[in-house]
Amino acid sequence: MRTLLFLGVALVYVLITVQVIRKPSSVMQDLGLRFDNINGLSEFHAIYVGVWSVTAAMLIYAAFLPHERPVAIFAALMVLAQPMGRIVALFRGGAPRGKMQLMFILETIGGLWLCFLA
Repeated sequence: MRTLLFLGVALVYVLITVQVIRKPSSVMQDLGLRFDNINGLSEFHAIYVGVWSVTAAMLIYAAFLPHERPVAIFAALMVLAQPMGRIVALFRGGAPRGKMQLMFILETIGGLWLCFLA
């Protein structure tokens, strides 16, 4: 079950990363994100392509090497970093809406479950 969970979460990150590479404006529209300058677009790609692809790689590594517990814990914490950031935003501007709200819930559940199984 541990391997399947780590691989399943990694697959989600990979699929989103590929979609961002293929059609960034479509993903941004689906998530309700808008950027009016290159810096916002650069940051979007840095997170959704750079950070998420490395997170997926760590999850895959941890799935196949269960004895490398520190990697599994760090990968789980990378998943939990998303909802932690959303909690900060919650106090600054309110709760996420739409798909972002669903992402918040899934990231929290998935990240905690990964931590438990790490």
